[in-house]
Amino acid sequence: LVRRLAPRAAVLDARRPLALHRLPRWGDVAGLAASAGWMRELTAAGVATRPGEVDRLDGPVGSVVVGDPRPLHPERLALAVEEELRPDRAGLVLRSKGFVSLASRQGEVGGWSSVGSMLTLQPTRIDPWQEGAPH
Repeated sequence: LVRRLAPRAAVLDARRPLALHRLPRWGDVAGLAASAGWMRELTAAGVATRPGEVDRLDGPVGSVVVGDPRPLHPERLALAVEEELRPDRAGLVLRSKGFVSLASRQGEVGGWSSVGSMLTLQPTRIDPWQEGAPH
């Protein structure tokens, strides 16, 4: 998990004496920012342009970023959450977070957040017409 979230992190064995020379140099802010695995996952290299392009992940920890400007149909979304987002179909999703637009709520961007089997969709104050606004 640590390697996925922070690939350049120094993973130390707690059963051995602390090796101070292996700790990161805190002055290297640019290097630390570039090593954030979660941030790299959000770059264009990690984005699937359509939900159908998402395949199962290769390991126990992974991420999927879906970028699609089209709003979701609320009934089909509800059916997909109920039928497709089960552990036997989609794998075990521990946490997901992002933004969503619904066809029935034009002009609004919703927040998407899930933890375990609980999914929350709630309104945001994001203007969907603003350049660079999430969809």
